[in-house]
Amino acid sequence: MNGFTALELLVYIGVLTIVLGSITFFTINIIQNERTLSDRARTTDELDFAMRQIIDQTRGAKSIRPIPQSDFAAGGNTSKLALEKSGIGGSTTVVFSVVINGDDAYLKMDDGSVVSRLTSPSVYADQFSLKCVSADSPCASEPQAVQVTLGLRNLKTQEVIKITTGAMPRGF
Repeated sequence: MNGFTALELLVYIGVLTIVLGSITFFTINIIQNERTLSDRARTTDELDFAMRQIIDQTRGAKSIRPIPQSDFAAGGNTSKLALEKSGIGGSTTVVFSVVINGDDAYLKMDDGSVVSRLTSPSVYADQFSLKCVSADSPCASEPQAVQVTLGLRNLKTQEVIKITTGAMPRGF
């Protein structure tokens, strides 16, 4: 006799369902992991970009003026950084700060003529703090360097990525 019995057909369909279900499960898992890693990489890239902007501007500054000065000079943290820069037409001030606008918080750089948003709407500036680094204790009115901590929260995954680094003005 040619053909399948009903029992053989049911066993075939059962095995096929298990195999296709397993393949589907693993495929969906791979896609979800790829999205998570992609979101993490995007947040890390934004964190790296913002931190590089702060470090590059700090290294090119003549002096650091944190706002408010009193908290910073006492060895505490502040959330705004003003950098005095020498230019062709005199000195300018570049200010880094976190702007909170409703449900949106982002890091911005204001150099007097151009205001640059350093983070995209897909991340939230969860933490931006500056700490004085100086040979004096408490810090002198002119700190020698600044310790920058920046944390960004991915709004899709709610994962926070934080980095801390130091920067010293070189005055050129």
